Amino acid sequence: MSSLTDIFALRIPANGSTNALEGLVTIEEYTAPARISRENKERVNHVTANAKDGYSASDAQNEVNRILDSYLILPDGVKLIQAGEMNDFASYMPYIITVIVLALFLVYAVMTGQFESLKNPFIIFSTIPLLLIGVIWIHIWTGNDFTLFSIVGIVALIGVVVNNGIVLVDAIKRLLDEKDYPVLEACLRAAKGRLQINRRESPCALTMG
Repeated sequence: MSSLTDIFALRIPANGSTNALEGLVTIEEYTAPARISRENKERVNHVTANAKDGYSASDAQNEVNRILDSYLILPDGVKLIQAGEMNDFASYMPYIITVIVLALFLVYAVMTGQFESLKNPFIIFSTIPLLLIGVIWIHIWTGNDFTLFSIVGIVALIGVVVNNGIVLVDAIKRLLDEKDYPVLEACLRAAKGRLQINRRESPCALTMG
């Protein structure tokens, strides 16, 4: 069968006789997808795209939402589900915040036992919000959006800040106990000593002979 005429000519048995298919059905032409995909026994159609150079994922998402709200009218039984980087960011954010809060609580508990004090760990933790100053300004200066990679970087940066705070507070505590310095002078001396150590530990080029 190579044409609609051949299909219409098919004979269908009914009530002891045969009838031509042409008298039983009506054929209409529509535009249909070349392939039908199913997920969880439901028909789906994926529409994918990449953001144009110079545009971020959030810019593209906002433009897509604007166009959908203005022009798209979904028929009954059809659902629209958006996915991608912004959707992943929104779905994972509550879990990431929970993990960060739990990690900070556990670190605080460990430092409380290490310093045998509730005040010293609190002083160390009070420096953590200050890292947001650099994070926010870097994103504004570079024009980048806040993404999952930004959160991973913040988690790593929290570890650096806490580690530096532990060393700094321990140095201040030793100056107060052993040298009997005033608090302000002990803080300045410990910070100066920590800065000099960081300079000596900075990466340098090695020459091999």
